[in-house]
Amino acid sequence: MIHAPPKFRDVVHVLADKDRLEKIHDRRHGFRREIPRISLAQSHMFVVRVDFNEDPEVASHRIRDVLGVSLETQREWRSRRVAFNGWRTALEHSGVLVFQSSSIDVDQMRAYSLAMDPCPVIVLNRKDGSYAARTFSLMHELAHLALREGGVCDIWRNPAEGPEEDPVEVFCNHLAGAVLIPDSEVTSAAEQLPREPS
Repeated sequence: MIHAPPKFRDVVHVLADKDRLEKIHDRRHGFRREIPRISLAQSHMFVVRVDFNEDPEVASHRIRDVLGVSLETQREWRSRRVAFNGWRTALEHSGVLVFQSSSIDVDQMRAYSLAMDPCPVIVLNRKDGSYAARTFSLMHELAHLALREGGVCDIWRNPAEGPEEDPVEVFCNHLAGAVLIPDSEVTSAAEQLPREPS
C-alpha cells in the first residue's frame, strides 16, 4: 500500500492501492496525449499569471477581470449549479480546458490541474456531489495554473503533512476564496450583520 497523492485535492489522506494510483496516472497522461489534437483559437490563450509572493486579494481582482466575471454577474446566478457553470464557462473562454471525471472516488481525488501550453487543463471529480465544492476546487486549480504549476503532486511527499502545511496549497486556497468572494464583499456583508448589545 502507498499513500494517495495529497495534491489531488483529497478529502483526507487515505491509503490507496497501486491499481488506484495507476488509474489516476493513466488518466492524467491520457489527457496529455489528447490535448495536441485540440486546436484553440489564438485569442483563447490562457494569460492569467500570479506570483507566489503576491497578495492573493490583489491577484483575485486581476483574475476576475480576465475571466470577465463581475460581482453583478455573479449576483445574477440563482443557484450553485448556475454559478458552477458560469465559472466553468468563464475559465473555458479564457483558454482552460475543464473536464469532469466520474471514474475515481472522491476520497482519492477531488481535482487536479495540468499547466500545459497552449491549453492548461483542470479535471474535477463529478462524484464530489456539491456544486459549491466543485466550484471551489475549480478556483483552487485555477490558482495552480496561474502560478504556472499544475496541481499534480509528488507521490513521494510525506502523507502526514496535510495540505494546510504546504505554503502553495495555502496560497491557492486563499486565492480561490478571494476570487469567489472578494474581501470587499465579505467586509460589506459583515457590516450589515446585526450588532450584539455590548
